Amino acid sequence: MIRILARIALICLAASSSVAAQTKESDIKLSALIGHSGSVIGLSYAPSQKWLLSHSYDGTARLWEVASGREVRQFTAFPDGVSVARFSHDGTGVFTGGHSGQLQLWNVESGHEIGRFIGHTAPIQSIATSRGGKLVATGAGPVPADKIIDPTVRVWAIASGQPLVKFEGHTSSVRSVLFSADDSSVLSASSDGTVRRWDIASGRQVAIASFATADISGLTLSSDGRWAIAGFEGSGTRSLVVLDATTLAERRSLGSRPINAFALAPNGSRVAAAYRSGEVDVWDTETGKLLSTLAKVGDQRSPRSLAWSPDGSVLQIGFDSGSILSADVSTALVRRFFGGRAEGVTGIALSKDGRILAAALGGKRVAIWDLESGRQTRSFLSGPDVVASIAMASDGSLLATGSGITDPSQRAGIADNSLRLWSATDGRLLATMAGHLDAIVDVHFLEDGKRLATASADGTARLWNIERKSEIARFGSSGEKFLAVALSPDEDYLAAATESNAALVWSVKTGQLLAKLQGPSSFLNRYGGSVRIQMAALKFSHDGKKLFTASHDGILREWSWADRQLLLGHSTGSATFAFALAPDGNTLVTAGEQPVIQLSKADVAAGARMLVGHDAPILHLAATEKRIVSASSDCTIRVWDAASGAELIKLISFRSGGWAAIDPEGNFDEPNAGNGSDLYWVAGLQTLDLARFKERFYRPGLIAQRFASGAPAQAAAAVLRKVALGPEVSVSAGRSTFDDARLSIVDQGGGVGTLRVKVDGKLVLDKVALTRTPSSHTYLLTTKSLAKWLDPSSPSTVTVDAFNADGSLSGPVTKLEMSIARPFSASTKPRLWVLAIGISEYVGSDGAFDLQFAANDASDMASSIFLGGEALFGKGQVDVQLIASGKAPASRPTKTRIRTAFDRLQAAKSNDVVVVYFSGHGLSYHDEYYFPTEEVNSLDISDAAVRQARTISGEEIGKWMATPARKQAVIFDTCAAGAVGRRLVRPKSATPDIVRALDRMRDRAGLYVLMGSASDKESYEASPFERGLLTHALLEGLRGAATFRDDKFVAVSSLFDFAKEQVQDLAPEIESVQIPFVFAPNEKSESFDIAALDSSLRSRIPFHSKKAVLVRPMMLNMDTKADDLALTPKLTQALREGARGDSIGNAPYVFYDVAQIRGGVSASGFYTSANGRLALSVVVRGDKAQQNLTATCPSADPAACVRDAAKSIGKAAPALASLR
Repeated sequence: MIRILARIALICLAASSSVAAQTKESDIKLSALIGHSGSVIGLSYAPSQKWLLSHSYDGTARLWEVASGREVRQFTAFPDGVSVARFSHDGTGVFTGGHSGQLQLWNVESGHEIGRFIGHTAPIQSIATSRGGKLVATGAGPVPADKIIDPTVRVWAIASGQPLVKFEGHTSSVRSVLFSADDSSVLSASSDGTVRRWDIASGRQVAIASFATADISGLTLSSDGRWAIAGFEGSGTRSLVVLDATTLAERRSLGSRPINAFALAPNGSRVAAAYRSGEVDVWDTETGKLLSTLAKVGDQRSPRSLAWSPDGSVLQIGFDSGSILSADVSTALVRRFFGGRAEGVTGIALSKDGRILAAALGGKRVAIWDLESGRQTRSFLSGPDVVASIAMASDGSLLATGSGITDPSQRAGIADNSLRLWSATDGRLLATMAGHLDAIVDVHFLEDGKRLATASADGTARLWNIERKSEIARFGSSGEKFLAVALSPDEDYLAAATESNAALVWSVKTGQLLAKLQGPSSFLNRYGGSVRIQMAALKFSHDGKKLFTASHDGILREWSWADRQLLLGHSTGSATFAFALAPDGNTLVTAGEQPVIQLSKADVAAGARMLVGHDAPILHLAATEKRIVSASSDCTIRVWDAASGAELIKLISFRSGGWAAIDPEGNFDEPNAGNGSDLYWVAGLQTLDLARFKERFYRPGLIAQRFASGAPAQAAAAVLRKVALGPEVSVSAGRSTFDDARLSIVDQGGGVGTLRVKVDGKLVLDKVALTRTPSSHTYLLTTKSLAKWLDPSSPSTVTVDAFNADGSLSGPVTKLEMSIARPFSASTKPRLWVLAIGISEYVGSDGAFDLQFAANDASDMASSIFLGGEALFGKGQVDVQLIASGKAPASRPTKTRIRTAFDRLQAAKSNDVVVVYFSGHGLSYHDEYYFPTEEVNSLDISDAAVRQARTISGEEIGKWMATPARKQAVIFDTCAAGAVGRRLVRPKSATPDIVRALDRMRDRAGLYVLMGSASDKESYEASPFERGLLTHALLEGLRGAATFRDDKFVAVSSLFDFAKEQVQDLAPEIESVQIPFVFAPNEKSESFDIAALDSSLRSRIPFHSKKAVLVRPMMLNMDTKADDLALTPKLTQALREGARGDSIGNAPYVFYDVAQIRGGVSASGFYTSANGRLALSVVVRGDKAQQNLTATCPSADPAACVRDAAKSIGKAAPALASLR
């Protein structure tokens, strides 16, 4: 069972977040490219060729859209799942056979069950429909290790559901059934080594072929019905045998080694056979000649099922891993994957406060989420082998992972059975501890955070000292595999769970075995077969007197471990794989084979509360006072509200490194705002790109919102019920790329509104009115109307969206290529256009929200990009505009002047590059981003007239940046202007309003966006570098810290990614700085160069060395404990003046008027006045050291003491600063 559970943790069952929303045509749900979690053992095409049907050992059958590789429907037979699936004759239905022995018929369009055929008493292994469409045949038999029950073939009337005939004779499972060409007989192949033909009318066997190799895997029939092919698996020496379909006489053999699967091409000329090693052979069925071999297609092993495309050019291949892919038969190149994009979850860990969540993903990656901020803070590779277990210290600062391969069939070479310790803050590997000889299947931190406990399949449990990085105690070594470990609350006792369903308890101090608690070792299944019971988890009660054990027989047992007495058994109804004890000590949280979490009370034997949402077995649980977290083989992690049982959020991680968060109402969040997403919508049997409903359901910061409130999100489902789909757009046929395009727009139920047109991802025409015709709407899209934006060197990609009547939703995106017929020379030199805007002074604010660095930052960015741009584009080819505070009146940052500067960018050509930089305040209001110009006299922009006249909205920026240039980037280094003087807090993400606004800007203008911000003025300016932190990171990148192509050329994507990572590394020192967002264009999003900087030019990039940060001082009278002489404000002003530096601006420190800041230096002390003298005693403190200073002066001249003290503090600060 260890092997089975490990495998289903690494591959996933498809899950969809159902949105109970009704359109005119069908329900709509949000789905992810996940896929099967078990071996894909059957594939077949629908007669329409649009759909592919698969079934798997995971107990499900799935319907896939062939064109996209997306799952559109799932069929699950309860209670035991699907064992086999086939299309009906006309493709409108799907037959599924269940492990329960029932045959079900489903309507493909609705997904509803429309028929059930009851009679078999063993799992159905095969299904076939007659060519006339009136009959269905089934073959049954036990799964391995069960008793021989019902190895029969049955024929049923589809219309009535009644059995017509039962054929008996096989002595083992019937692996395949087929109807003859005239539907008069049924052919069957069995693992008893025989192929038989049965006459339906008489009910008799009329032919048999017997083979010494008993492992017949399947049977297929030629299209003309003249011959059949049997395939062999196991240990025999044959691959395929061609038989006469009437007499079953052998005609020829193909291949000489056992196969995993085979399939006959539609025209019958070729047959493909797949082998466990990963190869697929293609044979000529007439000559027996081997035509080709596809070697390890897609680098996958163990193909288990095959299906030919109708034209015979493509093979669909299902694998042991749960993957399905399309491979070109002639080249073996992969054309498409079906699902399989999500990563399995092999373990989860939760901090004691429930804020930090860590997950082991795909076996070899660890991801960490801060649920409070809603961000995935870290993702890192976890070692050479699969992470079999994971744990987190109670304060969330440390992670431990245990490695090892629990499935022997997956091992290759020497296994790494190491225990690793990681920093949960930055993902650094802190220690690797070796000793276990097999997989570490469980790991726990002790409460003191200084020790770890592990359990291993090597039959030992061990304690480890974290500081010494060594083993300190060992328990067990009986040779029996351990599956879990637990410590008593006082940490005096250690318990381990075994594969024989026993719990062993030792004294931690003496190592003595104190108790063995033995549960039943096996039980009988429905067929009378014996099933071994393993113990999956165990926990001590809060008083340490009881031990709870959870086992695969579905019984949660409560023991008085000291006297070895079983006190109570709680039945969960199915095999239990995961168990957690809630902090109240009385709530038992269990989950397992059935996708349901049960909450029961330890002192009550019945009455469990159910949490329903997962679509597959639940393998891992964690519980805090307010939250329950679960992980399933459906590839999702779900967070539940413990009080109400409501699902709050589910997390899906993808193999690309991305992730998605989805709430029960269908709202979602993704790092890249859903662009290039592995999520999609399903409406009936139609799949829709995520962008179709993104504007309505994209919720940046969704995790944090749900984590904070615990309440249901906005009822998006109710809104969607009122929405009809947008219209479809078709393009006139037969046009060249130089021709105008006649568009036809057809209503799909929501009416027809306007058009939106983009060229290479840039919005160029919006809200275009259409011409109405009797049957549809039309629009003539001319090359002339798009000439300004079309690429003169190659065809441009033009996308057209048509909106429904109320403008809320668009239809499917239509793409076409258009070219402009105009002279173009490849030698035309591109130009670089730079606009840098920096606002430090706001003329109406009286300095209340002026900023120190914004204008200088804009100037430095402009000069740096000019420096590298001139080297790349050539002299005279760089146009720089600087609109900043403190410049000449003609360059001051008013809205009119900024708009004029943007107008100048319209002169850019399609092959030019445009870079725009903003520095200053940045605000959000009602789901929109606003950049205040210098004219604002308040940061309250609730007045629409103020927003219109004195700010620039994100929508306006997007419109103004719709230049002909195809390569554009915009940078925002802004301050969100929080309350002055507020205490600084943890790093936060940008507000959802700002993220959504910038995403819309990116979508509109087709540009790269880099957005960094701070939550208030203090943290924006609290930089030891005397500039905005994002700007500092960008300039450091330009100075050479970023990676340059050929050590010279600066690509915008590389620079932006470097800046994002650099800010994350530096942000802990400036605690309210937000992690930057990088948005890439959606179309033609290849990066581009903006500068060429060799070593000599890099040295000329403006550089600010890191300085000490001084915060507001405090001085009190020693006698009165009050500041009677007001020395605090005087010393504050002196330190502020000292931060301005000497005549050329050099200063030893940076001063911020806040009480404290991480890494800052503070000064505080007392003063006394006696005998005409004033004496100051000051303590200057850094993070790791302090210095005592004194100053004296005449009592009549306290300013002298203040000056001396300020100078001494300024000199001491650099040495005391925490310059990490």
